[in-house]
Amino acid sequence: MNSLKLNLFHLFIMIPLLLYISTKKDKTEDKYFGLLGGLTLMIPLVVKPIKKYDFSNLKYFIPYLYQIPILLYVSYNGKESHMFVLKMLKGIAILQIILNLYFIYERIKSEKDKEKKLAK
Repeated sequence: MNSLKLNLFHLFIMIPLLLYISTKKDKTEDKYFGLLGGLTLMIPLVVKPIKKYDFSNLKYFIPYLYQIPILLYVSYNGKESHMFVLKMLKGIAILQIILNLYFIYERIKSEKDKEKKLAK
C-alpha cells in the first residue's frame, strides 16, 4: 500500500474508530473492539519492513513501538480495559491526525517540487 493511501486510511477509518472507542469507553459495542483487533493485526502487512534503524525511518518504528501493543491490549480486553488506556487512545488518535496530515502535506509538496523541476 503506498503511503498516501495508508495516510488516508488512517484519517478516514482508524482515527474515527479510535476516537469512537475512546469517547464511548465502556459503552462501546464489542464489534468495534473486534474491528480494532483485526485492523491492528494487519499493521505488519502494510507497514514497510524495517531494514535500517535510523531517524529517517522513524515513521515505520512508531506502529511497532507503541501502537500495536496498546491497540491489541484494548481490542483483547475490550470494555475491561483500564480507563487510562482508553483515554490514551484519544491522544494516539490526535497524534495520528497530526502525523498523517504532515505526511500528506510533505507528499504533495514533493510532487509539486518535481513538477516545477520538470517544467524548467
